[in-house]
Amino acid sequence: MKASHWIGILLGLVSNAANAVDFEYGDWAVACDNTRRCEAVGFQRDGGEPVALFLERDAGPDQPVSLTLMLDTGRGKVPDKVILTVGQVILHDVIPEQVINTDDAAKLIPALLKGERAEVRAGTRHWAVSLDGASAALLKMDDLQGRVGTPGALVRKGTKSESSVLRALPVPVLRAARLDRARPGDERLLAAILKAIGKRDCSRDEDDPDRRERSLHRLSGGKVLVMIQCGQGAYQSGSDVWIANGKPPYAPVPAVLPPLEANHGNSVTNGGFDEGQLSSYNKWRATIECGVSTSWLWTAQGFKLLDETRATMCRGFPEGIALRTWTANLAPK
Repeated sequence: MKASHWIGILLGLVSNAANAVDFEYGDWAVACDNTRRCEAVGFQRDGGEPVALFLERDAGPDQPVSLTLMLDTGRGKVPDKVILTVGQVILHDVIPEQVINTDDAAKLIPALLKGERAEVRAGTRHWAVSLDGASAALLKMDDLQGRVGTPGALVRKGTKSESSVLRALPVPVLRAARLDRARPGDERLLAAILKAIGKRDCSRDEDDPDRRERSLHRLSGGKVLVMIQCGQGAYQSGSDVWIANGKPPYAPVPAVLPPLEANHGNSVTNGGFDEGQLSSYNKWRATIECGVSTSWLWTAQGFKLLDETRATMCRGFPEGIALRTWTANLAPK
């Protein structure tokens, strides 16, 4: 693909990231989704053994904080139990990947605001979570949930009533449309729709556009989805997504993919379509430890945002640690 088109896709995705409710402070990141549920994660400093503290909290008064210690599972066996130390607070028999009990978490969180690092030990093995940015991240979580100045705040506690805390917003419920079945002539239909797209086909900018992947998928109501690969990079590809009629006049139009329509509306990265769900995963490096993952559901009203997570820091976890920025439920069939 032409460099200008590939850059356009990436700038669109970066612009979309800027509009999401996620922030970075030092070695910590925090994000809140569309229900006001917030998550925060703190890592080791760059170059250290991968380790993280992961916090999550639902919106609303009197909601507890969930705290989990996470260790890299890709570099040898993870210990069954470790010792976690922050300042004067020492927790024995902490089980990695398992939520720390509420009483222990209540002791540990205030210590996170004062120390420089959280030490993790198991025999001769050692990890250290940086606390650079922890206070700012947890304060942002409090702020976004309306907890600042209340007894339940993590950072700036006060005497304001817990009833003043922002309530959780409802989870959107999406109903999948019943998809039409594939037909024997779909390959010829794809060729006809590509011809109708004409000069708007991004792959025509390539030296050999016939090598680019193109696919057609049946939607509902006689509509079809066409994906056109626009370029292949070292570890990811970009595709444009179109919606057309399944018979003449084809009238192809760029797919509307909220919230991307305000940026690079119908382009996805490493895209796929399966059982009514369109996916995009924008890697920020060759590994899958960080990036933005988004999925949309095909409904009677077109594509609706189903899920989005962001692993904004590349800190060595093989699968990354993603923070949720959007969620929706599927209505029963």
